[in-house]
Amino acid sequence: WAVRKLPNVLLLHFNDAKRDLQGTVEKIAAFLGVDLTQEELKRVVHKCGFDYMKERSQMFNFTFPTNPRLPQGFSAFKTGALVREGSFGSGE
Repeated sequence: WAVRKLPNVLLLHFNDAKRDLQGTVEKIAAFLGVDLTQEELKRVVHKCGFDYMKERSQMFNFTFPTNPRLPQGFSAFKTGALVREGSFGSGE
């Protein structure tokens, strides 16, 4: 929290992204100094949408392949656990 005002820190809130995903993507792009065409913006917003990510939830499984004490591909989460309902508080 102490670093929140540093110029290389961007704080985002899930509810803001849920309410205005395109605005959030535009905010991130501006922060990173990335100029997106309208087509690129549309594609990024689509791929950041809940339905798109839910259909591909297997892509969001975290594994720990660099820890030699864990089995190859070990994951602390069950498959699809990180993309659930797309609503605030649904993980509680």
